[in-house]
Amino acid sequence: MIDRYKDQIAMSLKKKYINKFMRFVLAACTATSMTSVGVAVAGESSSGSSLPVGGCASNLVFVVPGSANTASFFPETVPHGAGTTGIAYRLNATPGVSARMIPFNSAWPVGVVSYSDSYAMGLDKAMGIIAREAQACPSARISLFGYSEGADIAAGVVEAINAHRGPVGPERFGSAALMANPSRGFNGALAWGSASPGEALRPVKDYGVLAERVLEICNAGDVVCDTDHVAPTMNAMNTPVLQDSALLRGQVAWDKVVEWLGSAGPATLPAMVAETPGMLVGWAVHGSYLMPGDGLDAGESFLRAHFV
Repeated sequence: MIDRYKDQIAMSLKKKYINKFMRFVLAACTATSMTSVGVAVAGESSSGSSLPVGGCASNLVFVVPGSANTASFFPETVPHGAGTTGIAYRLNATPGVSARMIPFNSAWPVGVVSYSDSYAMGLDKAMGIIAREAQACPSARISLFGYSEGADIAAGVVEAINAHRGPVGPERFGSAALMANPSRGFNGALAWGSASPGEALRPVKDYGVLAERVLEICNAGDVVCDTDHVAPTMNAMNTPVLQDSALLRGQVAWDKVVEWLGSAGPATLPAMVAETPGMLVGWAVHGSYLMPGDGLDAGESFLRAHFV
């Protein structure tokens, strides 16, 4: 009897998130098309300051798109990316707020760059842009918003600021909203979403005294930020190997492959097979935050609550 109800609940969740995922894909395609048009029409340079003419905004928000949603040559001043396009436009329309994108090479899903290299390039780009803008407006408060890989990068910036090795000192940090963060974990950050406390794909970041101004947004079943509840066995293999591999470049982390094979036991393969359905549904959940009233709205509200 219990198994029958578990199956019914699982099917219900799958239908719910698959339907949400299809709506997300349609919205993302529309946003991407609009972004492409916006980039072509605007023709803005990615160099120089995005500060409003005539003075500095009191709040500078740096928006970091997710994987495959930005490129290093995209203009910093043109909002782009699924979900991040809308929030950047809305923030820029708010008096006293200036939003700027963090473009970086996010093409790791197609195998031309590894996740580790993509993350490192994104973090370096974020540090540089934030330092430049913060220097131009020395009284402005600095906030961040990131989705998926962008949340991982934004989390890295917060960690650096807390450790006094970031682009600004901790006294200038406003807040950060991290949606579907691959480095979510037990670090004192505030939480929003249906996921219970747990860990994600990558090592958790240390926010230190800034944790109470960081919002981790994660829904239950998200394979990226709720990984230890969805596919822990798959993650034990996938993350170490895939994050350092770029297949189209012929880059494979063979040392990680050998290490994983040495640690695998008789129960490993059956566990991976059992986790596969949840992992597939988990990718649909990963795209569910962009619906009205979900994580995107929660993140924006959190940022606004900390503006000066």
